Amino acid sequence: MSKLTCPYCFEQFSLSQIEFRCLGTNPAHCAFEPDEKLARYEKLSGPPIRGRIFKPDSRMWRTLRWRITGASGKALRCVCGERTWEVCPFCHHDLPTGFAEVKTKTIALIGAKHSGKSNYIAVLIHELFSDNIGAKFDSSIFAWDKDWQGEDTPKRYREHFKKFIYDDNFVIPATVSARTKTNKPLVYKFDVTRGATRFGRRGKRKHVSIMAFFDTAGEDLDSIDVMSTEAKYIANSDGIVLLLDPLQMSQVRDRLKDSVTLPPKFTEPIDIVGKTIELIQRFKGLSGRRTKIDIPLAVTFSKVDEILRFFDPGSPLKEASNHDGYFDVSDAEIVSENIKAHLQKWEDGNLDRACEKHFRNYSYFGISALGASPDASGRLEMGPAPFRVVDPILWILHRQGIIPGKRSRQR
Repeated sequence: MSKLTCPYCFEQFSLSQIEFRCLGTNPAHCAFEPDEKLARYEKLSGPPIRGRIFKPDSRMWRTLRWRITGASGKALRCVCGERTWEVCPFCHHDLPTGFAEVKTKTIALIGAKHSGKSNYIAVLIHELFSDNIGAKFDSSIFAWDKDWQGEDTPKRYREHFKKFIYDDNFVIPATVSARTKTNKPLVYKFDVTRGATRFGRRGKRKHVSIMAFFDTAGEDLDSIDVMSTEAKYIANSDGIVLLLDPLQMSQVRDRLKDSVTLPPKFTEPIDIVGKTIELIQRFKGLSGRRTKIDIPLAVTFSKVDEILRFFDPGSPLKEASNHDGYFDVSDAEIVSENIKAHLQKWEDGNLDRACEKHFRNYSYFGISALGASPDASGRLEMGPAPFRVVDPILWILHRQGIIPGKRSRQR
């Protein structure tokens, strides 16, 4: 079986490495123990005292496989007789229900400083839960976790994302750097049941992707350590959405300076792409000259509403996408080529050459999470009006084989 990836610390491990925690509530019956691994992951001042962790011996292996893969209703018990729960062997975070039942793919989202990543996460999740996606793809998406303190993804999404954008009509405050605060990922399971042929027989097969949205601050990309959680998040993923701010490009800023309130100048998109390439190469031990990165990369320009004036009236980027039960490959290719042509004008094609040289599969996208700029106080007068926000995610799901794709027109 292929390696599993923890959706919290993003370490990879095999099925046989999964550990178990006793769920007994009486320490007199089964002694509680300090959990040092969980403390390191949570950046706690001291280890929490929780049920004992153990790794099954060879006699338990058959039960272990039944328990995890769903082949039997039997449950693995602690030596004290109490029920247990699967935990990651590296961070000791409880693993989601059914974590290893089906082969899963993971999607990571990273963003440059001031690219609007928090706003994008808020709107993206809202759109993925809409009937527009679920009904068209006959799919389901739901939160897939609860942490050791009982705080789950839906609660974090409501309090830190939805509350601002959809309840109060305000942009989300800047994310505090992960170097000063632990940001836990929002973990979602997206699954589609599609027809499949196996050994000459038609049947149904479930395809699953795990979306772990780790809302680190943009500046973390400037000084990210190759052994950090954020680095594992990026390098061990099966698809990356890289969110870039076009308003950080010098030539774009020069053309907009008299008509748009520009954000402070930070890092050029080409430098963010370079940092991402370097991080993955170092983490995976790849040779920059010979080996291309095989993680699909969706290079996504945010705030596209601010730069649409630069595109021709007939540009497909000025129209909403329509993935009617399949990913529209033709639309994605035309949009990508359109953006690529403008990159040649804006920064001499340096960014595209970097992507072409180092990634086997990449594509360009333009999205707007809000639809228009907020006022000076950060208020969205008309609320969010998202535009093409699901395109990068659907492209990766298509590349992963989760959703079907087809061409809506000839090239």
